[in-house]
Amino acid sequence: MKNYYTQSEYKELIKHMQILCQTNEQKNKHILEWFDKKQIGYREKAMKCGDYCFCISACPELGFPIDTFFTDELMIERKNSLSELASSLNNEAFHYELKRSQGIKHKYLIVEQLNGLQGILTHDYLTQYNEKSFWTTIHVIEVRYGLKVKFVPKENMGLTIYSICKAVLDEYIIK
Repeated sequence: MKNYYTQSEYKELIKHMQILCQTNEQKNKHILEWFDKKQIGYREKAMKCGDYCFCISACPELGFPIDTFFTDELMIERKNSLSELASSLNNEAFHYELKRSQGIKHKYLIVEQLNGLQGILTHDYLTQYNEKSFWTTIHVIEVRYGLKVKFVPKENMGLTIYSICKAVLDEYIIK
C-alpha cells in the first residue's frame, strides 16, 4: 500500500531517511564526509549482503511507527576500484554474497572508477585478469544476479548511494 504525501510531508519523510553502512565497510570516509556535508543521516548496521541500504527512522505521523528497514528491497555493493572488483570476481565469498541477494529487487554494484568499462579494455587495474574475461564476467554477473553495474567517480559516490536509496524509497511510497 502506498501513501499520498504532501510536499511538506515528503520533505519531512526524507529527513527520516538514514543510509545504512555495512559495519565492516572500509575506505568509505569520503562517502561519510559527503553525507555529513549534505546533512544526510547514516548509521552502521550489519547486513546480510551489500555495503549500503537505507531505513526510515520511526515517524508515526507519516506512517512509519517503528524504524523501517529496506534491506529486503535494496542492496548496494561498492568496490573502490577496478582492481578490487577484478580480485572479487573469482572470490567465492563475493559470489556467495550475490547469491544471498537473489530475493532483493534492486541490486547495484557500484565501482569507484571514472573510466569504467573502458578501463577494463585498457587494463587500468592492477591484476593479471585478462581484459576480455573481465569484460565478459561483468556482463555474466549482471545477468546471473540481476545486478545493475555502475562506474562512478570517487567524488560522486556519496551522491550516487543517496540517489539510489531515494529512488527506491520513492518507488515504495509514491503513487
